[in-house]
This record gives sequence, C-alpha cells and structure tokens, in this order.
Amino acid sequence: MSEIEKNRPKTGCPEWKKGSRKNKRHKNEEERKRYPMRMMLVGAGAVGESILKILQWRDPDSAWLSYVLICDYDEKRAQEVAAMLGDERRFAVSKVNATDREEMQRLIREHHIDFVMDAAPPFASNIIFDAAFETGCNYASMGTWSVPMEKPAYGLGIENSYLEPMTKYNFDRHEAWRRKGQMAVICIGIDPGVVNVFAKYAATELLDEICEVHVKDGGNLSVPGADPDDIMFGFNVWTVLDEVMNPNVEYDEDKGGFFVEKAFAGQETFEMPEGVGCNTLVKVEHEEVVTLPRYLKQYGLKKATFKISLDENLITALKVLDRLGLRSLHPVQVGGVQVVAPRCSGGVRAAAEGHWQ
Repeated sequence: MSEIEKNRPKTGCPEWKKGSRKNKRHKNEEERKRYPMRMMLVGAGAVGESILKILQWRDPDSAWLSYVLICDYDEKRAQEVAAMLGDERRFAVSKVNATDREEMQRLIREHHIDFVMDAAPPFASNIIFDAAFETGCNYASMGTWSVPMEKPAYGLGIENSYLEPMTKYNFDRHEAWRRKGQMAVICIGIDPGVVNVFAKYAATELLDEICEVHVKDGGNLSVPGADPDDIMFGFNVWTVLDEVMNPNVEYDEDKGGFFVEKAFAGQETFEMPEGVGCNTLVKVEHEEVVTLPRYLKQYGLKKATFKISLDENLITALKVLDRLGLRSLHPVQVGGVQVVAPRCSGGVRAAAEGHWQ
C-alpha cells in the first residue's frame, strides 16, 4: 500500500472534502493529487465496461483515479471486465446485491470508496443512491427509478399516474446532499445526459428563444446472423419492460404541463440524418421530459417529448407479456390459481442483474 493510501482517512468521505466551498475550490487540484479517487462501479454490463475503458484511457497513470471496485450480482462478469482491463492493482472485483443497502455500505467502507458510479438497472438506483449518501460518497448515475400506479389515470398530471415520477426521489434529497457537502449527478448518459447539454447549449448560445425539444432515439444497427423472428431487446430486459410499458410522459405547457398516455402512443415515422434512414418511433417514459422543463422553461420551453425506435418483434412481445400480466411485480391469477410472474421470480431477476447494461 502506498503512503497516500495509508494516510487516506478511513471513511467514505476524505477529510479534505469538509469545510467551506471556497476552501474546496482553492484546494481542489492539490487535493486530487494527494487523494486520487477511489471508485465503486455498481453494474459490470456493457455500459459499465465502457466507462472503465474510458477512465483507463483518460488516466493511464492513476493520477486522479487510483482504485476501482467493480461490483456486479454476477461476479464472473465483473472478473471478465477486470481481466480485460489488465491491471490487478487498480481494478478489484466483488459480488454485490445492489438491492442490499447494508452490503453496499460495508463494501464502500472496507475499500475506502469516495465515489459511487451507478451502472445498474434503475430498480436499484434509489438504494445505491442512499448507500452513497450514508457513507459520505459522491455519486453519479445514468438514469432514475419511477413507480407507476397500479391503475394510472392518464391524461393531465403526472401525479395522477405515478406514485413516484422520474428524478423525484433524487431532487427531493437535494438539500440533504448539499448540507453534507456531497455531490450527486444523475442522468449523465447519452439520453438523458448529453442531449440535455445539447439543449441547454442551443438555448443559451444558438437561439433567441427555445420553444420545443423533441428527443428522437433511433439507429440502423443490426445483429449479424440473427433470425428475422428473433426479439432484439437492445439493452437490459428489466429496463425495457419498465420504460417502454410504463405510462409515457410528455411536457406540454398548452395542455397544462405533464401529460400521460398509454404505452406506444405517438407513433411516427422519422427520417434520421447522416444516412441512418427511416425509423418508426414511439413515446416512452424517459427522464428528459421532466429534466428539460425543469431547467429550460426560463428560456421559453413549452414542449418536450422523448421517442425511441423499437424492433417490431419486441413491440409485439411486450404487448403479449403485458396483456398476460407477466410483467407484473406481483403474482397473477390464472384460472383460479396464483402464479408467480417471471418478472418477480428470483431466477429471472438474477439473470437481469447479471447482465447490467
């Protein structure tokens, strides 16, 4: 263990993080050199792997990132990622259940973590968020968790269809994080994330007024050798079930604010630029429709939507699963018999957690 590591304070939050904001600013560069970041990555799927590749490329000499604990429900997958990175001293591995807050807190303390990167499915995000807060760590994520009502009302008012809308859990705790001097940055992927930055740049640097922002997520990728009848999920199965089948939300000031509709509403055909081609898009639940109005209404924003292109076979399969009640979090009745849906069975859940993307 280096002298830096020996002298590091044995808490989730190093001593240098305490004190006034002004002092932190002045000491920032110096302290980064004294205490390079120690990070926990929760979720070793494709995105988690990509994050680590980029970090290793950006900091090959461990100047500001000294240690990463790669955590996943599937420990073998975490080991595969660590082996690919090829630096045993810098990248360690642990199995973790991201729905067990105490387990994550224990690992954070044991490994003296000061930054938690959440690359797990959204259903675990609030628990990871809380574990980081309670151990004094900074935190970042690419998405948030929402809880729709069993019987959504639809129409005007997100509160009439969701017990907990997207991002609410996090923003409700903003002051608590601020008081402790910790930073949490949510929704920092491509969408949400990069598109929000693009929109803010357009609002402040390119346009006199911004009235509408419509995010359209499509592409022209295909799986070589795939059967035409195969179902292409594209990303984590659990996440697909949630964001596609949950009541979708758009922001429309003329309609009174947030407007909620059933899954697959707003279908349109859109010609993507740069030769990508024609995509059929539908509205889905996505954080941009709540984050864009939050920060861009001051520049004139009146409408915000998010639409994504989905494989036709996937749409059909999702509709069947939903109609049969198999995406339910609760047991369903079939011919007078209570049946546990695959979504809430331990085997399927473990499989989903083992392929975090």
